[in-house]
Amino acid sequence: MIEISEAKLSLVKEIAGVEFSQPYGALWGVKGFKSEFENKFAHILTALKDGKVIGFISVRAVADTAELLNLAVLPVQTKKGAASKLLDAMFNRLKNLGVKTVTLEVNETNLPAVNLYKKFGFKVIGKRGKFYNGVQDALLMKADL
Repeated sequence: MIEISEAKLSLVKEIAGVEFSQPYGALWGVKGFKSEFENKFAHILTALKDGKVIGFISVRAVADTAELLNLAVLPVQTKKGAASKLLDAMFNRLKNLGVKTVTLEVNETNLPAVNLYKKFGFKVIGKRGKFYNGVQDALLMKADL
């Protein structure tokens, strides 16, 4: 069973390992995640299975707007509901905080992520040309909560 919980600093190496396992990972690494834990606007949740981190989501929320910055699940755990549970839990948290709009950017070639976000009501609102490695475009997406 997958359990969603508040991320703990003590799990930062596991969280960074999940991120590193993904070809589209933001590659914040341990240092980047430690910095997020210190950011008062950051919200980080983990997906745990048998006590091990299998996924995470990181969002920054200010006033009534949030930006989804990072979401990843271990490759062996994809298509098993962890990403959806993370998004559900984060959306509930954001609604309770009074957030009305969530934005994100995603590599347009990352079709599993694009499709997941569309399932959660995100719509493409723009593009950043050659944003990733000077080659691939970033889709800008927005969802209303």
